[in-house]
Amino acid sequence: MKKVFVLLCLVSIAWISACSTTEPAKPTGGGGESTAKKKGPSDEQVAAVKEEYMSGKRNAASNVPLPGSCTVGQVWEVKFTKDGKEVTETLQVAHRIGRNLVVEHMTADGVVVAYEIDRNRSAEQGNVKRAWVGKKGWDPYEIKTASGWALPDAGTLTQGWTAEPFADVEVAGKKWSGTCYGKGDSKIWVAERGYFNGIIKATGSEGEWMLVKADFKEKPKVYLTNWEFVKPAA
Repeated sequence: MKKVFVLLCLVSIAWISACSTTEPAKPTGGGGESTAKKKGPSDEQVAAVKEEYMSGKRNAASNVPLPGSCTVGQVWEVKFTKDGKEVTETLQVAHRIGRNLVVEHMTADGVVVAYEIDRNRSAEQGNVKRAWVGKKGWDPYEIKTASGWALPDAGTLTQGWTAEPFADVEVAGKKWSGTCYGKGDSKIWVAERGYFNGIIKATGSEGEWMLVKADFKEKPKVYLTNWEFVKPAA
């Protein structure tokens, strides 16, 4: 179950480390940092993470699970236990660049990774066209994506597990129907109309992973700023 939970936690930035080397990407949209005091990691900590991306020690995912009806304003927040503390992570569709959607991922460590999703790309190409990193209140800073690396999809996580339908299970103030997958003492509930990978709950010997918010906001509060200045890729 520990391996499953590592994957389920939306691949927190602290756990992603790629071996390939890449050339530094030029900042898109300014790359500036706010000097205002905010909760979360220090500017120095986020700058260190950014440098790991720039040096090739880390790369952003090349695929992000996305539902067919996804649009700007959808928010998906989960909670789980990490290092003995209860933490939250959030995925939200924050912006649109042309026809592409920008998904912001606020990790448990307070670092934001954002992805530009191109639905016209094949699975082999990966649906992530560009990616950025930063801290809440910063401008997006463009980073490289990793070939073949993807945020976990429920379909691949549950291969070889038993499957049973469920209906009207209440999680995050909503009732969901879908399929519950099981293996040993581990269970994963995947909702038919869930956002992103659709996982609303997971339980096992390592603890519990739970959806706490599935919301839609016409004007989402973006984590990274000045998206309007990020131009479409050539």
